[in-house]
Order: sequence, then structure tokens, then C-alpha cells
Amino acid sequence: QSAQDFSALGQLSTLTSLYLGRVKVQNNSSPLESINNLTNLEDLTLTEMKADFGNHPLSNLTKLKNLDFTSDSIHTLPPQLFENKPLERIILSYNQLTTLKGIESCSQLQNLQTQANQIQSLSFLDKGFPNLRILDASKNQIRDIPEDFSKLKSLTTLNLGQNEITVFPLEISALTKIDTIHLNGNPIAAFRGKMVENTSLRELIFVGTFFKTLPDDFTKFKNLSYLVLS
Repeated sequence: QSAQDFSALGQLSTLTSLYLGRVKVQNNSSPLESINNLTNLEDLTLTEMKADFGNHPLSNLTKLKNLDFTSDSIHTLPPQLFENKPLERIILSYNQLTTLKGIESCSQLQNLQTQANQIQSLSFLDKGFPNLRILDASKNQIRDIPEDFSKLKSLTTLNLGQNEITVFPLEISALTKIDTIHLNGNPIAAFRGKMVENTSLRELIFVGTFFKTLPDDFTKFKNLSYLVLS
């Protein structure tokens, strides 16, 4: 597409949803200055943008619930981006992020997708996200699942496939709403901790792992109906 000027975008004050994809902006400028004036915006999607906008906090978007920055070549995001917004869904897939500093302020977060970045740690989950239901951090460089992962009491779907995880924490059985766990493509060779009885997990996928036997405690997954080991 030809280069576009978004200076008038900020005058559309009634907008609640905005999608911009594969857009080339004039002089490599950022449309976020104008977007920041859309104070009624609840849904914002910017994908495959040919502009540097990773350092704008969008501080005026205090009604923003859904944020999608997919395939934008983002290296860093300002912690202020996550502050004072009722964010429920955040998609940051296919970027070059190494950390999610500041995301702990998103207490209403329900869906977090960060696949295909360069994230090495899930330590940001230590603060606990009581409403988080879906976490997809596949295709990163994560090496460990934190011991207090069980704080994510609402989690139903977990995808940590294609990371560098070597130990599977049996404490994950304490997630009473977990339905699906994908850990394919991790060099898992051992298990850690103790399990409790779990009646929610139905799908568990281990592909490309290195362990030879399953712990006897796996029988505590009472309703497991789909298991892949290879």
C-alpha cells in the first residue's frame, strides 16, 4: 500500500474499535499519537505495521479492553502501556519481545498470547492473575515453569510448546479449572513436586520430550481423556 497519513484519525472520537493492518505510514511516523486521542476505544488491533510505535504508552485509552500488536517487530514495550486500562485480552505474538515488564498491573487479564517472541521467563506471573483463562507463550525461550504457577486459579488453557522447559511441575495439578496443557517440543526429562487430585484436565500433550516413564501420580488426573506422548 502507499504511505498514509493518520493525523485526522484522532478526530474520530466515537470509535470503540479500530483495526489497522499492513499499513505503511508517511515518513515512518507512528499513528499512535492520533490513536491516543480515541478515548472511547475498547478494541485496538495493529498488525504488520511499517512503523516504530513500541514505545508509546497510549495513556489516554482508559477504556481499552483488547490489545493486539501481532507481527509488528516490537523489541520493547513501555510498562505504562498496561497501566490504568481494563485490559482483558492482550496479543503480542510474532514480535521480538524478551520481557513483559508492567503487565502485572493488568488485574482483569483473561487471555494472554505471546507466542513466537524471545521471552525467557514467566516470572511476571508471580503476582498472580486471578482472571487469566488462556495463556499461550509457545515458541519462546522459556526454561522453567514457576513453582507458584498454581496461583492462576482461573486458567483453563496452557500452551508452552516449543520452549526450553526441562522439568514438569506436578503442582500444576492444583489448577482446578485447567482443561488443556500443550508442552510439545520441550526437552522435558524430569518431574518436580507432588500432585493433588485433579478432575478438570482433559487434554495433555507431550511431544519431543525426553522422559521415559510417567509418575504414578498421573493417575490423579481423574478425567484425562486425551494424552499424547512421543
